[in-house]
Order: sequence, then C-alpha cells, then structure tokens
Amino acid sequence: MFYSGEAELAEMSIFCTTENSKRLSLKQGIFLHLYLAKIPRGAAECAPSLNNSGKDKIIEEARQFNGEGRTALWLHIHAKDDLIPTVYCPASVLGARVCCMSGSDKLMRWTVLGVQGALLSLLINPLYIVSIVLGDDLHDTEALKAAVVQRVNDSLKKSVPEEYKTKEVHFFRGPPVCSLDLDPDCKTISLNWCLGDSLEIVNAAEGKLINTSSQNGTSNASRLCKAAMFSYFRKVAEKIGKQDLLNAETYSELKKRAVTYQHVKKKLIDDLYEFGKWPEKVVSDLFRK
Repeated sequence: MFYSGEAELAEMSIFCTTENSKRLSLKQGIFLHLYLAKIPRGAAECAPSLNNSGKDKIIEEARQFNGEGRTALWLHIHAKDDLIPTVYCPASVLGARVCCMSGSDKLMRWTVLGVQGALLSLLINPLYIVSIVLGDDLHDTEALKAAVVQRVNDSLKKSVPEEYKTKEVHFFRGPPVCSLDLDPDCKTISLNWCLGDSLEIVNAAEGKLINTSSQNGTSNASRLCKAAMFSYFRKVAEKIGKQDLLNAETYSELKKRAVTYQHVKKKLIDDLYEFGKWPEKVVSDLFRK
C-alpha cells in the first residue's frame, strides 16, 4: 500500500519513512501482538517454570528438571514425523530433507531478528512482537518466557546494531478460545486470509493447497510459499527502482543481500550453541526467479 503510488492508500499503510533510516518503519502507535491458543511445540512445552533471567541459571535448572544431564531447552526440529532435539538429528536427515524448527525456536528467533525475515529486512526495519498472550490453561507463561526470551544471552542483545536491539516482550495469560484437543485430520491444516482476498486452506506439512479458492494461478502451492514471496518482493523492488535487488538470480542470493540481518542471525546461532545447532536450508533456497 505504501508504494502503491496512491496517496490515500499510502496514508492507510501501517508503514512510514523515517529521517534516520532508508527503510520503512511501523507508524507510531502501531504494535504487533501475538495470541497463542496452545503452548508452542519444543522447549516451551518441555521447560520448567523459571522465575529468573540469568541464562546460566536457566540452563542449570532446566538440566536438573529434565534429568540425565540434558537440558529441556534444547533446539528442536520437525523430522521424520516427529519433534526431536537437533543434537539427535542425523546429518543425513538434515541434508536430505527440508526440516522446520519448533514453534518455540522460531518465536525465540523472532525476538532477535524480527518477524519480517531476510527479504523484507532489505526494505523495512525489523518488526518485533511486543506482547504474547497464552490461552493455554495447562502451561505456564514463565516456561514460555524461558524458552522464547531467556535462552538468548544479554551480551548478544547489547552487541547487535541499534535496529536489532532486542525489545522487551510482555507475556500474559489469556482466555482459551478453542479446545486443545484437535481432530487428528486438522493438525496439519493452516488457514490464511487477507481483507478483500479469498481464504486459503493449506496442508502445512506439504505447503500445498487443500482448497482451490486461492487466486494463485494453476499452481497448488500456497501464496505464502517462498516462491510466491520471491515474486511479490521482486514486484515491489521493480516498482521502487531497486535494480540492485532485481539482479539477484536466486532466492538464496537475494537473502544474502540482507547483510546486517545475516550478520545478526549468525551471532544468534553462535550464541545458541549450548542448546544445539540451528540447521541451514541451503538446497531449498536455490530456486531462481
């Protein structure tokens, strides 16, 4: 909307320009809030309730809680229809499959890198969630906080560029809005929609459409897939005359153009070595425009 060329639509956009940045920022008074109907998979559902902020203490207490010298706050990955710690995932599996990190780990990553991802960080400043409301009566917000925020060293938060300085996330308990006992047939179903557009029903395990109401041509890929995002990004870059970004041949190459984002990402991955290795999706990002 901001780059539509229409003043009325630009005014309705949640973004604006700022004097001290070439990238867009959220308008004053606009915030991102996240409601979770269920505790995210991974460390948050494994961790004990921890009421301290020291990373070393968290690791110590988590190990005592989990027993056998293991930490309950390990990084977890979806592989072979199961969720397992990355330290137990064979390299052969990581190399042959596109494996996704747990919800807990993705949320933790967002608190440092922002929710916008590498591509959009070329156009906008990092976007951070300011509050998380948990509507799951069976789990504690302190365990969620430990998994999402407290695994990251304070030293890292202070060493990153100003725009990536970690913002405080507030955690609240909220009312449940649905049953936690999902129908097995619905566990892999994902819905997405936008005002003025059709509802898209996706098999999240495959990234493919279940319905055919989406306006995505003849493809059965979701409009939120990487290829679609690559296409949307190129249209915006072309509209605002970012020829240097249009020269990138592959999705992977374009992501690498986000130098600051990739720098902070590497620092985060290095900081998390105590909890396991964050795998890279090298092969899946090599497709071309």
